[in-house]
Amino acid sequence: MSAAASRAGFTLLELTLSMAVSALLMAALGSAMVLAGAALPDENSPETRVLESSRALERLSADLEGAVYILSTAPGAPVVAIPDRNKDAAPDTLALSWSGVRAEPIKLVENGATPETLLDNAASFNAALDTFTTSELISGVDVVSPEQELAAYPTAPTRSDSLRLQSGIGYGQIITPSLPAGATSWTPTKAEYSISKTGNTGSQLRAQLLAVDGSGAPTDTVLSELVFPESDLGKNLAWYEVVFDGAPALTPGASLCLVLAHEAGGAAGEIEVEDGTGVGLWQRDTGGSGVWELNWSPWNMQMLYRLYGTYTSPGASGSVQHNFVTSISIDLTAAGDPDVNLGAMITAINRPQIVDSIWEAEFWTDPTAHDINADGIGDWVRSDAAPFNNGNLDNGIWKAASAIVSSPAKDMTGPVTVKLRWRATTLGQAGARFTFAADQSGGEQAVLRLNLIRTGSPEQTLTLSALDALGGAQILQTVLIPDGGFVDTRMVVAPAINAALLTVNGVPQNAVGYTTRTYAPNERVSVLEPLGSGVEIDSVSIREGGTP
Repeated sequence: MSAAASRAGFTLLELTLSMAVSALLMAALGSAMVLAGAALPDENSPETRVLESSRALERLSADLEGAVYILSTAPGAPVVAIPDRNKDAAPDTLALSWSGVRAEPIKLVENGATPETLLDNAASFNAALDTFTTSELISGVDVVSPEQELAAYPTAPTRSDSLRLQSGIGYGQIITPSLPAGATSWTPTKAEYSISKTGNTGSQLRAQLLAVDGSGAPTDTVLSELVFPESDLGKNLAWYEVVFDGAPALTPGASLCLVLAHEAGGAAGEIEVEDGTGVGLWQRDTGGSGVWELNWSPWNMQMLYRLYGTYTSPGASGSVQHNFVTSISIDLTAAGDPDVNLGAMITAINRPQIVDSIWEAEFWTDPTAHDINADGIGDWVRSDAAPFNNGNLDNGIWKAASAIVSSPAKDMTGPVTVKLRWRATTLGQAGARFTFAADQSGGEQAVLRLNLIRTGSPEQTLTLSALDALGGAQILQTVLIPDGGFVDTRMVVAPAINAALLTVNGVPQNAVGYTTRTYAPNERVSVLEPLGSGVEIDSVSIREGGTP
């Protein structure tokens, strides 16, 4: 064989040496793998549980430090809202929970989605809030009574008769209500006359409230009036009600003259009179001198009437507490043998407020799609149940053309803070209205209403009212806004003293008292609605209560 051919394989010595080296390498690799495996921590080891707990705390710290309000303060189940991060123009909501059962997981739910596990096996979990409280003083509150009968006649009549309202004739009765001690003013709201018709088609009557001069005689100053057709009356004498809108408040002891007069057509009705005591019945003949006369009657006639109204008395001062969070202490324990406990103090950089319930909308996106309290229900719905029209949203402004209603319905028993930024742009339109119920307890509730309307160029007028048992609006406060810009409106309702404090464009108004009415379950919502065209709404917020 040639020399090249004789070198084609390994010699016995080479093969023996290579096998020895390979054995050494395999032994070294095996040892390295054993050592590496031993270096990996056991999933049940203290080191692993410390690592998992630290990750959970890090995640909580990142989320909670930016909280903007707190919905639940339960130690094992806090609910917080954080700044918007899913781009829906509303805060995001985080709900934490632990069953309290050892080795059960701590769950985190974001915006009502599927729960995710924050820590697999927990032996304990607690979230404690460090808080501070501010008091908002509400003082000088005037309390307005419910509508009630303030004066009436007869008390002990001796003779009954009737007087026909001939053309151009009017009759007036001087009335001075007797008010409870301490009343600071009174306001007439309606009257009842005992009257029948004469049957003249097309005849009309005029009911009036006239001011009285220092001598006790009627003047020509009209406090309120209403014209109505004789055809509204019955054939026989009966009580007929006239509502006097917009009558001013009068001082205690002040009198007014209750008038019923012919307005148009033939003789317009007959009023019932009786022979009584006190000041008699005044008469005015507009076809003659037009002067009110008292001593025209052969006997001391009195008009039969009932006068209704409200009176105002000083109420108690009080305050509303607002509670805020400065930091959140988290304490959690991972279950194991042994258990691993970790804690963290998280600074709440936004000083979030504690609230019992909340509804908000800033109108960058569809408000009916928001669920910032994470109850699984949209925070707002259209009153007609139709889809919200996103075409009415313009760069964060809702050009309102439909009503939206807070959802779900809820009793508002604690203090309530309402904020609106809105404006009415069109003169001659009915503007916008916000109605909500508060102070619901003991079968009673307050139904309050804010109305904003364009009353000039460029003036706007904001009115605060309380609804009575019949749905009528009792005006509590009227504020003139001298410009046509957005009106920042804030109102705090203090159930403890039946009072509301309105702030308009940063200027607090005088606190006003309100009366409650019988509880109605269908009024357990807030309604924001346009009453005409030219309504623009930038934001709305309703926050109730909140205690540490």
